[in-house]
Amino acid sequence: MKKYIVGIGRFTQAFALSPVAELNCLPLQRQTFAESQIVLDGSNSSDPENGALTYSWKVNNVLQSATTSQVEYQLAAGETEVDVELCVLDGDGLQACEVCPIEVN
Repeated sequence: MKKYIVGIGRFTQAFALSPVAELNCLPLQRQTFAESQIVLDGSNSSDPENGALTYSWKVNNVLQSATTSQVEYQLAAGETEVDVELCVLDGDGLQACEVCPIEVN
């Protein structure tokens, strides 16, 4: 990854840029039904330094086993709201997360 150097006088500091987590939840917020399978999409997440990203997903604060940019989740009967969290980690160990609350009809 690129390291950016900032200097003022005799002091310099190197830093890396954080990734961006982007969870596409708008379609899910419009209309989602209980007992349906939904696709969680974080494929628009990015690293400004063009590095590879590692994905982690939580649904209702429970870590999911998927580590890809898209995952399928089966809604259970009786669920009225689902909180989805996507976190992306870059090669420098920097992380970004986004949360999406989904109302279930």
